[in-house]
Amino acid sequence: SNFTYIEIFFKWDNKFKSVKIYNPNGKSALLDMLDYSGSQIVFATKLVNINSTSITVSRYKYYTIEDSSTWTPYGSSTNAIYITKVIGYK
Repeated sequence: SNFTYIEIFFKWDNKFKSVKIYNPNGKSALLDMLDYSGSQIVFATKLVNINSTSITVSRYKYYTIEDSSTWTPYGSSTNAIYITKVIGYK
């Protein structure tokens, strides 16, 4: 179905967020979360593709950066973001 926009609700580690995508058919959307935990900055991402009947995951990544003098990032292929709900608006 063709929506004016959709809203994708997602979570990561008991933190919740949503993103609105206008005229979503054929578009991609980046779902991302940023947090600071102890001595680390943590950044989780998920790229999804949207068509008229489905949302598919294109790629995802999870990064941590240690709070130190070197600021060395570490990335992993952890699927940390979970889509909890999608609402379409006409």
